[in-house]
Amino acid sequence: MGLNRIGASQPTRVVAAIARLLMEHGCRVLIADSPGGGVIYSEANLRRAYARAGYMAAAEETGAALNYDTGSSSVSFPEGAVMRQFSIITPAAEADGIVVVSKAKTHMWTRMTGATKNLFGIIPGLEKPVFHSRFQDERTFGEMLVDLNECMRPRLQVVDAVMGMEGDGPQAGTPRKIGAILAGSHYAAVDTVLARLIGIEPLEIGCIASAAERDLFNPADVRTVGDDPAALAVPDFRKPYAYAGARGGVGRRVSLALLGRFGRIYAPRPRCDQRGVHRLPEVRTDLPGACDHRHRRQSVDRPLTVHPVLLLPRDVYRTCHHPIKGSRREGSLPPFRLRSRPDNL
Repeated sequence: MGLNRIGASQPTRVVAAIARLLMEHGCRVLIADSPGGGVIYSEANLRRAYARAGYMAAAEETGAALNYDTGSSSVSFPEGAVMRQFSIITPAAEADGIVVVSKAKTHMWTRMTGATKNLFGIIPGLEKPVFHSRFQDERTFGEMLVDLNECMRPRLQVVDAVMGMEGDGPQAGTPRKIGAILAGSHYAAVDTVLARLIGIEPLEIGCIASAAERDLFNPADVRTVGDDPAALAVPDFRKPYAYAGARGGVGRRVSLALLGRFGRIYAPRPRCDQRGVHRLPEVRTDLPGACDHRHRRQSVDRPLTVHPVLLLPRDVYRTCHHPIKGSRREGSLPPFRLRSRPDNL
């Protein structure tokens, strides 16, 4: 894994430099992202994000293309520990190779975000909160990130740690110079070096611990070339408020609970057609040997009438307490009387 000392730099300059190097080797480069934070994955929002982050300028300078395709496809991963299938944005699913360029930051949820976490950007926009709601602790979330990286297998991981973010990242952190750029082929190895640079024990990070437990790599075997990591380490790098070492703390548990709650709020849900109850045409069919569950006996040729009905919430009262005429349930139930009918039904 490579580690180099670098002076001041803008984040998009790193992306532009990598794009230029790849194009010099005959690659067609497409810069793509799927912003999270409750942002809808649309072409308009992509254009806005690219312009504000400086990627439009980087693409014009290097000749690389920007992705505006908001489609996605399902990618199967049967070997996954917690995920067997991912919804992946189209440019990543169809790419011949993926290069992940990330920024070194602290993170209230995962303690640190670098190579492994950054690939989460290929999950389509508003689908991200669903993962936060489903995997509500750092360890299982880290296992999901390992599944994602093993599924997509990026060719190269580059972490821009020239200027990192310390404190309560990624939303309320503050800039802190580290002065390094990390590059390697394995996501967990790169994150191991990054964690040591900012004074965090690597195995305290959920995704690193998960990869190590699966024998996907061994933190003790990670070697660096280039500058000495000890000379670049920032041991007093400020950790997130919720961080309290390997055991966590009260602030951390509260933060995770809030993130899980917001994940459920932002998660996309199916929308019902509120035009009322629609009774489908009656279907009559003979089912030989059907079981009469009321009398627990078999009927040889008992005809059954099937009434498929779509129930919507506002009409449940009328349907439940006034059986459909002609159905087998009509007259079979004892009288049922409500004391009062709710006004909103």
